Amino acid sequence: MNKRTRKIIQDINDSVPKELRDRLFKREYVAPDLRIRVRETVAELRKEAEQLEGEERDKALKEAGRLQNMIDAGFYDATQIVVDPEVAKEVDAYVERELDKAIAEGRIPHPKNDRDYQSYIRKLKQHGKRKQRSEKPAQ
Repeated sequence: MNKRTRKIIQDINDSVPKELRDRLFKREYVAPDLRIRVRETVAELRKEAEQLEGEERDKALKEAGRLQNMIDAGFYDATQIVVDPEVAKEVDAYVERELDKAIAEGRIPHPKNDRDYQSYIRKLKQHGKRKQRSEKPAQ
């Protein structure tokens, strides 16, 4: 692909509506159920500690304190960025439409007629095959 074609494709990618880009990624808790269970466990341990005496009470309070420290440190608040598949389909459809328009207007060559594009695709496929081979577990 030449620089002009790459620039047009980059402009198409940059022209994706902001509202779609904003909805594309969202943050989710890694283990929301675990957070809830740990908080419940801390409450139960403190409740049990009130009924216990001596060394057992100290153990229960120590364990509740340890778990509470982990909660306070954000250990169970870990989030990950997740791609919304429905919005990803909308973005892909938008980009495909814009690419089709650019090809129809003659701003970029048709991929079947562009040797640079074909060699670029071949390189991507070869890289993907190498990556797949290396990811297979050893037997």
